[in-house]
Amino acid sequence: MFKNILVAYDESPESGRALLTGIHLAKRLNADLRAVSVQENLPPYAGYLDAEVPGGTRLFRQRAADYYRDLQTRAQQAAQRECVVLTTELVEGDEVQAIMNTVALTLEKKAA
Repeated sequence: MFKNILVAYDESPESGRALLTGIHLAKRLNADLRAVSVQENLPPYAGYLDAEVPGGTRLFRQRAADYYRDLQTRAQQAAQRECVVLTTELVEGDEVQAIMNTVALTLEKKAA
C-alpha cells in the first residue's frame, strides 16, 4: 500500500504522535520512513541582535540547528527501538514551502 512515509517533525505533541504513527505504519507495511524538520528563517528584525552581540544571529541559528538535530536523533532512536530505520532531514525556510520542496525532491529521486 504505502512505500514511502514522510513525517513533518518538530517539538509539538502533534508531530510526536504523527511520528509514532509513521513508525508503526512503516513497520507494518515495510515502508521507507523519513522525517523532515524545518528551521524557519529568522525575522528581519533579528539583525538587531548582531548590533548588540557580533555574530549573534549566526550563533542563534547554530543553536537552533543543534536543537533540531538532537530532536531528530531522539526520533531515530524511537524508530530504532521498533526496528525501523528513520532517515531525517533538516531544511530551512518557510515551513509549508520547505516541506513541499522536500516532497518534490524525494519524488524526483525516486523517479530517477
